[in-house]
Amino acid sequence: MDFLLAKKKKAQRITRELYILKEIYYDDLINSICTYLPKYQESLRNLRIDGYEIMVMLENHPQTSEINDIKSERTLFCNKIFVSPCSWASSPLASRDLQDSSQVIMDELSVDGNTQDLLNYLKSAHHDICLVIIDFRGLTTRSEDIVDLVEANPLLKKIAVDTFARSDDVFIFDTEKLVEDSDLLQKFD
Repeated sequence: MDFLLAKKKKAQRITRELYILKEIYYDDLINSICTYLPKYQESLRNLRIDGYEIMVMLENHPQTSEINDIKSERTLFCNKIFVSPCSWASSPLASRDLQDSSQVIMDELSVDGNTQDLLNYLKSAHHDICLVIIDFRGLTTRSEDIVDLVEANPLLKKIAVDTFARSDDVFIFDTEKLVEDSDLLQKFD
């Protein structure tokens, strides 16, 4: 119980808010949870039918179990998975994962590459791409990086933002419209 000792050492009071769902909302919550995954998969399936290659970008060295989860049910229709294991989401995309240690982690996770591999792949692609990220800060916390990424890669046509951890929504943005909407770009900051 190290975490209990840590509280005593710091001698500060830690509080957390607790929300209790009223019983009248149980059915809506259960329905939302049960229908989220099929709706999400249907969205990705439709993009693949329309000719898009679906790729996932994960930040901050996920665990192998998380990668396996993403490879299975959540991204059943994804072609490639990239991970940024050695960089912060606040770092510029172009300077991420330049360390040699990144490759060892990539091999362990059995993914398609890191941020540099993603950027190289986007430049060499010859078909439309949808990039899936987990939450708005899953790719970057710098909205200017989103703009630069879209402008440098005209075949990156859509960015899908999976916000299941906070809500039951998937937002699929047309990248041309995304870079023109400063209010929407702020969600990535």
